[in-house]
Amino acid sequence: MEKKSDQINNLEKELASTKAWLEAFFEDAPDAYFVCDIAGTFVNGNKAAEKMSGYERGELIGKNMLKIRIVPLNQIPRLALRLAAHAAKREIAPEEFTIIRKDGKEVSVEITGTMVIINGKPLVMGIARDITLRKRIEQDLRDSEEELNAIFNGSKDGIALLDKTGRVIKINKTLIELGGVKENEIIGRRIEILKMFTPASIVKMVSAFARTLSGLPVPPYEVEVTGAGGKKMIVEIHGSIGYRRGESIGVVAVLRNITERKIVEEEIMRKTRELEKFNKLAVGRELKIIELKEKVKELQEELDKIKNEQ
Repeated sequence: MEKKSDQINNLEKELASTKAWLEAFFEDAPDAYFVCDIAGTFVNGNKAAEKMSGYERGELIGKNMLKIRIVPLNQIPRLALRLAAHAAKREIAPEEFTIIRKDGKEVSVEITGTMVIINGKPLVMGIARDITLRKRIEQDLRDSEEELNAIFNGSKDGIALLDKTGRVIKINKTLIELGGVKENEIIGRRIEILKMFTPASIVKMVSAFARTLSGLPVPPYEVEVTGAGGKKMIVEIHGSIGYRRGESIGVVAVLRNITERKIVEEEIMRKTRELEKFNKLAVGRELKIIELKEKVKELQEELDKIKNEQ
């Protein structure tokens, strides 16, 4: 039969082992763990909670989180609702809060919690995960997206993003204005049914799209567009493969209205042809004058010769 002293030793070892596990799971956890009663009074916290808040646990134990400035005033009602939900044993989703550290700095956290019974007393164990870096990255992404949208919609060229099937998934404001159409008349439609382009132009576009998507070089090409009020335009298209996370997602098409440029080019060509014609006539006239001068000279020499013989 096991002696009482052996039982005590075994219990002490089991207790030490349990405390060690508790130390590993609670005290040394990477996230901030805190325990409070259902009214919000702090009962305990781990090292990460001290580091996150800037307070030693002794400074918080016995104090109510709703009465001290641990979160901004406008977030206290949400925190109170969470405590009430835990007290009612309702499930509640993780929620974002701002922790105000002892030094006044703010930390963005995501809090999850659960009701636990310790020594017969209902308590709330909360886990606060520092998401400051994640929030900063999310904000940077939002800022980048806003900048890209500003560039996208501020471009003087029309821009269209097409998926691998040739379906339009995004366009900018310039393209909408260029075609004199509404966004919903283009988004989701395939190249070959876009009415703003002539049939011959669509043939060009479909061919260029396939070549671009396959990685073949496609030089800029011209198409005809019918804009608002039936206005005819010449548009130059530059196409390139669009990527997301390193993978091809379709084609980016940049459309530039070159109607005025074409008019100027045609006017220059017309004037060049006229100048060449005039120059040809002028040169021909000059050659004729030279020829006549030579003829006059010959006749004069012949006349002088006859006079000298008399």
